[in-house]
Amino acid sequence: MPTISLNRALCVALAGAAVLLSSCGDNADSSNVDSGDFQKNRAVYALPLDQFRAIDIAALTYAANLIVRPCMQKGGYDWPIPPYHPNSSADETTNSAGRRLFDPSIAQRYGYHLQPSARPEEDELAATLNSRRLSPAEEKARDACFKERDARLPLPSGLDLADSLAGAAYDAARLDEGTLDRAREWRDCMAPYGISDLPDSPIKMPSPSLDKRFQVGGSGTSASSEEIEIATADARCRESSGFSRQIYDVEFAQQLESIAQSREALERAKADTARLNKRTRSIIAKYGG
Repeated sequence: MPTISLNRALCVALAGAAVLLSSCGDNADSSNVDSGDFQKNRAVYALPLDQFRAIDIAALTYAANLIVRPCMQKGGYDWPIPPYHPNSSADETTNSAGRRLFDPSIAQRYGYHLQPSARPEEDELAATLNSRRLSPAEEKARDACFKERDARLPLPSGLDLADSLAGAAYDAARLDEGTLDRAREWRDCMAPYGISDLPDSPIKMPSPSLDKRFQVGGSGTSASSEEIEIATADARCRESSGFSRQIYDVEFAQQLESIAQSREALERAKADTARLNKRTRSIIAKYGG
């Protein structure tokens, strides 16, 4: 079975997570596709292709590290692993597929920030470990251990298909004429707030100046009252302009079309993903302690 690199798969699976998606439809035409198996739920931004991309990223990362650690230790090198929590509580700002969620309720609580971590010390440890510099000898040993990891935890190439189709559906929704029209209405709605670099679409919010002012990606930062005010206005304008519903409906319909055209290959990828998740759980059960 063809496989893809675990490093590449993790990057693909997490791509786009920073895009703020409006959550809380019916404008797009999907009448030529049977949508009975796929239920719309804008509150969690559920999309039809999600079931074909259901990799447990946290478990997969932990299992991969469990393979790499003893390999590195054989060469005399340490390979610390952050703790793994299989039953972590749900995050209000991120859905189960890893997409950011954004609506007036979320904006009123968190602004543009992610929900604060329940385990900030462990997050800091993970960030430190991920950014540590390795010596040339350690890098050589790591690369060899990564090959062992990929051999023991191979990822089926079919995973690329669902990601590719999902990306194409998002691009189609983003560039849809109805979406662009509603983006212009959203911009008119946001004009009174005097944002100097207000973008042409809400998917580009927060703008660079707001991102810098509010330190949205800053470690240990939280939303100020000003950030919450602007973020809430942004979320409400997305709703009142119809942007949130339009982009979701078009993306949903585009994914249905993609599934209709590639159903057999996607079902194979879904089965491969289930086997991967099972293999991941087995590795954790055996070596995770």
